[in-house]
Amino acid sequence: MEITQQPNTFKQKAITFLKLAGIAYLIITAFSLSLTGIFELFGIELKQPYMEEIPPNALFIIGVIFAPILETAIMVGILWLVRLFASKVVAMIATSIAFSALHIAEGVHWGVLLGTGVIGYLFCYFYYRGKNQQVNGFWLMALIHALYNCTALALNGMFG
Repeated sequence: MEITQQPNTFKQKAITFLKLAGIAYLIITAFSLSLTGIFELFGIELKQPYMEEIPPNALFIIGVIFAPILETAIMVGILWLVRLFASKVVAMIATSIAFSALHIAEGVHWGVLLGTGVIGYLFCYFYYRGKNQQVNGFWLMALIHALYNCTALALNGMFG
Protein backbone atom coordinates (compact mmCIF):
# COMPACT_ATOMS: atom_id res chain seq x y z
CA MET A 1 0.00 0.00 0.00
CA GLU A 2 1.46 3.33 -1.04
CA ILE A 3 1.34 6.20 1.44
CA THR A 4 0.58 9.54 -0.14
CA GLN A 5 1.34 12.79 1.56
CA GLN A 6 -1.70 14.94 2.21
CA PRO A 7 -1.48 18.56 1.09
CA ASN A 8 -0.74 21.04 3.82
CA THR A 9 -3.81 22.41 5.54
CA PHE A 10 -4.21 26.09 6.34
CA LYS A 11 -3.43 25.35 9.98
CA GLN A 12 -0.19 23.53 9.09
CA LYS A 13 0.86 26.38 6.80
CA ALA A 14 0.08 28.95 9.49
CA ILE A 15 2.13 27.04 12.06
CA THR A 16 5.04 26.73 9.61
CA PHE A 17 4.77 30.44 8.80
CA LEU A 18 4.87 31.44 12.47
CA LYS A 19 7.74 29.06 13.26
CA LEU A 20 9.82 30.45 10.40
CA ALA A 21 8.97 34.02 11.40
CA GLY A 22 9.99 33.33 14.99
CA ILE A 23 13.26 31.63 14.07
CA ALA A 24 14.15 34.36 11.56
CA TYR A 25 13.29 37.11 14.03
CA LEU A 26 15.48 35.56 16.73
CA ILE A 27 18.44 35.06 14.39
CA ILE A 28 18.24 38.56 12.89
CA THR A 29 17.75 40.24 16.26
CA ALA A 30 20.62 38.27 17.83
CA PHE A 31 22.89 39.25 14.93
CA SER A 32 21.90 42.90 15.19
CA LEU A 33 22.37 43.07 18.96
CA SER A 34 25.76 41.35 18.69
CA LEU A 35 26.89 43.76 15.99
CA THR A 36 25.65 46.72 18.03
CA GLY A 37 27.60 45.47 21.04
CA ILE A 38 30.79 45.15 19.01
CA PHE A 39 30.44 48.68 17.63
CA GLU A 40 29.75 50.08 21.09
CA LEU A 41 32.96 48.44 22.36
CA PHE A 42 34.83 50.54 19.82
CA GLY A 43 32.87 53.69 20.64
CA ILE A 44 31.02 53.81 17.34
CA GLU A 45 27.66 55.59 17.59
CA LEU A 46 24.99 53.79 15.58
CA LYS A 47 21.98 56.04 16.16
CA GLN A 48 20.51 57.51 13.05
CA PRO A 49 20.20 61.27 13.67
CA TYR A 50 17.36 61.90 11.23
CA MET A 51 15.06 59.53 13.14
CA GLU A 52 15.00 61.79 16.20
CA GLU A 53 13.21 64.46 14.16
CA ILE A 54 10.23 62.22 13.29
CA PRO A 55 7.30 62.10 15.77
CA PRO A 56 6.96 58.65 17.44
CA ASN A 57 3.51 57.90 15.94
CA ALA A 58 4.72 58.67 12.43
CA LEU A 59 7.92 56.71 13.06
CA PHE A 60 5.86 53.67 14.06
CA ILE A 61 3.62 53.90 10.99
CA ILE A 62 6.58 54.40 8.65
CA GLY A 63 9.04 51.98 10.28
CA VAL A 64 6.78 49.14 11.33
CA ILE A 65 3.97 49.19 8.77
CA PHE A 66 4.83 51.11 5.59
CA ALA A 67 8.60 50.50 5.18
CA PRO A 68 8.56 46.71 5.69
CA ILE A 69 5.86 46.23 3.04
CA LEU A 70 7.39 48.66 0.54
CA GLU A 71 10.96 47.41 1.04
CA THR A 72 9.81 43.80 0.82
CA ALA A 73 8.09 44.56 -2.49
CA ILE A 74 11.31 46.14 -3.78
CA MET A 75 13.44 43.24 -2.53
CA VAL A 76 11.18 40.56 -4.01
CA GLY A 77 11.20 42.44 -7.32
CA ILE A 78 15.00 42.58 -7.30
CA LEU A 79 15.22 38.91 -6.35
CA TRP A 80 12.92 38.00 -9.23
CA LEU A 81 14.71 40.21 -11.74
CA VAL A 82 18.26 39.09 -10.86
CA ARG A 83 17.12 35.47 -10.64
CA LEU A 84 16.18 35.63 -14.32
CA PHE A 85 19.87 36.01 -15.18
CA ALA A 86 21.83 34.58 -12.25
CA SER A 87 21.83 31.98 -9.49
CA LYS A 88 19.76 32.23 -6.34
CA VAL A 89 22.84 33.15 -4.26
CA VAL A 90 23.83 35.95 -6.65
CA ALA A 91 20.24 37.23 -6.53
CA MET A 92 20.31 37.17 -2.73
CA ILE A 93 23.63 39.06 -2.60
CA ALA A 94 22.46 41.67 -5.12
CA THR A 95 19.21 42.12 -3.20
CA SER A 96 21.02 42.48 0.14
CA ILE A 97 23.26 45.18 -1.38
CA ALA A 98 20.17 46.98 -2.68
CA PHE A 99 18.50 46.63 0.73
CA SER A 100 21.54 48.18 2.37
CA ALA A 101 21.50 50.99 -0.20
CA LEU A 102 17.88 51.74 0.70
CA HIS A 103 19.10 52.59 4.20
CA ILE A 104 21.80 55.08 3.24
CA ALA A 105 21.18 58.42 4.92
CA GLU A 106 23.26 61.32 6.11
CA GLY A 107 25.09 60.48 9.31
CA VAL A 108 24.61 56.72 9.07
CA HIS A 109 27.77 54.80 9.94
CA TRP A 110 29.12 52.28 7.40
CA GLY A 111 28.69 49.56 10.04
CA VAL A 112 24.95 50.09 9.95
CA LEU A 113 25.02 49.57 6.20
CA LEU A 114 27.15 46.44 6.52
CA GLY A 115 24.81 45.03 9.15
CA THR A 116 21.78 46.00 7.08
CA GLY A 117 23.25 44.12 4.12
CA VAL A 118 23.62 40.96 6.20
CA ILE A 119 20.09 41.36 7.52
CA GLY A 120 18.87 41.80 3.93
CA TYR A 121 20.58 38.55 2.99
CA LEU A 122 18.87 36.80 5.92
CA PHE A 123 15.51 38.21 4.80
CA CYS A 124 16.16 36.72 1.35
CA TYR A 125 17.15 33.39 2.87
CA PHE A 126 13.92 33.17 4.86
CA TYR A 127 11.92 34.34 1.84
CA TYR A 128 13.16 31.30 -0.11
CA ARG A 129 12.89 29.05 2.93
CA GLY A 130 9.26 30.05 3.30
CA LYS A 131 8.54 29.46 -0.37
CA ASN A 132 10.16 26.00 -0.11
CA GLN A 133 7.82 25.17 2.75
CA GLN A 134 4.76 26.41 0.86
CA VAL A 135 4.19 29.59 2.85
CA ASN A 136 3.97 33.10 1.42
CA GLY A 137 7.56 34.34 1.32
CA PHE A 138 6.51 37.96 0.75
CA TRP A 139 4.42 38.23 3.90
CA LEU A 140 6.94 36.20 5.87
CA MET A 141 9.69 38.66 4.93
CA ALA A 142 7.44 41.68 5.61
CA LEU A 143 6.44 40.35 9.05
CA ILE A 144 10.03 39.61 10.08
CA HIS A 145 11.06 43.07 8.89
CA ALA A 146 8.20 44.74 10.81
CA LEU A 147 9.02 42.85 14.03
CA TYR A 148 12.70 43.69 13.68
CA ASN A 149 12.00 47.40 13.07
CA CYS A 150 9.61 47.53 16.03
CA THR A 151 12.26 46.00 18.29
CA ALA A 152 14.99 48.31 16.99
CA LEU A 153 12.81 51.38 17.52
CA ALA A 154 11.83 50.27 21.02
CA LEU A 155 15.45 49.53 22.03
CA ASN A 156 16.55 52.92 20.72
CA GLY A 157 13.87 54.68 22.77
CA MET A 158 12.15 56.02 19.68
CA PHE A 159 8.65 55.55 21.07
CA GLY A 160 8.93 58.36 23.58
